Amino acid sequence: MRIEVDGPPPVKDGGMSSRGESHPHFPYVRRLREAIREQVAEDERITGTHVVLSVRFERATSRADALNLVNGIADVIQARGNPGQPWMIDDDANITEFHYTEARSNDTDRYSVEVTPRLTSDLLAFALELADEADRVSMGFYRGELGTEAKADGSLVTLADKAVETRLRELILARYPEHAILGEEHGHTPGASGTRWIIDPIDGTHGFTRGLPVWASLIAVEVDGRIEAGVASAPALGTRWWAGRGLGAYRGATGTRTHAGERIRVSPVARLDAAQVLYGAWRYTADRWPGFEALLRSAWRTRGYGDFWQHCLVAEGAAEVALEGDISPWDIAALIVILEEAGGRLTDDRDVPTIDAGHCVTSNGALHEETLRVLLGGAATTGAGW
Repeated sequence: MRIEVDGPPPVKDGGMSSRGESHPHFPYVRRLREAIREQVAEDERITGTHVVLSVRFERATSRADALNLVNGIADVIQARGNPGQPWMIDDDANITEFHYTEARSNDTDRYSVEVTPRLTSDLLAFALELADEADRVSMGFYRGELGTEAKADGSLVTLADKAVETRLRELILARYPEHAILGEEHGHTPGASGTRWIIDPIDGTHGFTRGLPVWASLIAVEVDGRIEAGVASAPALGTRWWAGRGLGAYRGATGTRTHAGERIRVSPVARLDAAQVLYGAWRYTADRWPGFEALLRSAWRTRGYGDFWQHCLVAEGAAEVALEGDISPWDIAALIVILEEAGGRLTDDRDVPTIDAGHCVTSNGALHEETLRVLLGGAATTGAGW
C-alpha cells in the first residue's frame, strides 16, 4: 500500500542536516508517521509483523539531502535510539528495513512511503524455493523424452509442464493450504484466503520442445488482487529474475543456495530512435496493433525474442520496449512486479497495469506513452537511427 503526505519546499541552506524536532520537515514527517499508524491499525496483515518502508522524495536536490531527510524521518518515527535497533511505528510493528528513492520534478515535495508487510518477503523467499524445485524437475526433462501433445487451442504441452506444475502445487498447498492456485495446465484451485499463486510451469514450451534454452518457470503470488512477488527462473540460461513489492528487482544465477543477486534497473533511454524494441509472435503482435510496423521502423534495433525473456531484458536495461499481442495471465503475472520494481511499466494498450487484457506493452517507463501512441496509429516523434 502507498501512504503519501505533502512536504514543504526543499531546504537549500543546509538546514536539512538538523535532527529531531528541529528538523525543518518535522511537522510533515510527523503527519506521515500518523498516517502510517492509522494504516497499521486498519490492516491486519501488518499489525504484529515486521514491515519495510520505501520512501520516495521528490525535488531532492542531491543524494546527500535525501539521506538527511531519511535521517529526519528515522528520528521522528524511531522510538528506540540505539544503532541497529528497529524503528518503531507502534508496539506491534517494527520497521526492519528502510529504503528510499529520489525523483526530480517541479511539483511540491511529496513523501511517498510504501509499507510492505513482512509477509511479502516471506512469500518471495518461498517463491524462490519453489523456483529451485521447478528448475530441478524441468531440467530432468530438458532435451529428453517430453511426451509432447497438442492442447485444444493448438499450443503444446509436455510431461515437463505437467510435472513442474503438479510439484509446485503440492509444495504450495503443504505450506499454505488456504491459498488459491491458478496454473496453465491444471486450472484454478480455490482457496480460503485472499492470496493466490499464479504459475506457468514452462513459459516457452514450443522452444523447450525444440531444445532451445529460452524458457522459464514463472511463479507469482497475488495478495488481495495485487501481485506481491514474482520469480522467472530460466535454468537452461543459468539465470533467474525476481522481485518483491517494495523490495526491488534482482537478477542472479540459478543453482545457488543463497539466492543472491544484483539489483536491476531499466535503462534511461528516452528516444525511440535509440531504443531496442522486442516482440513476441509476429502475426499476433502485428494483428493486434495497427502501428506495430511503424514502431519497429522508428526504433534503433528490433528483435523477436518473445516470451518471458524479452520482458526481463527490459527490466535489466538491455532493451526498452517489449510487446505481446496474445498472452494469458500466467504468462506475465510474475513479470509485472519485476518490471515495476525495476522502474519500468507493464500495461495494456490503454495504459492500465493488468495481467488480464490478453496482451501487454512493457517499457522502461520513459518510452511508454510514445510507444502506446505509435502502436495505436500515431506518429513517432523521432526517426530511425542514433
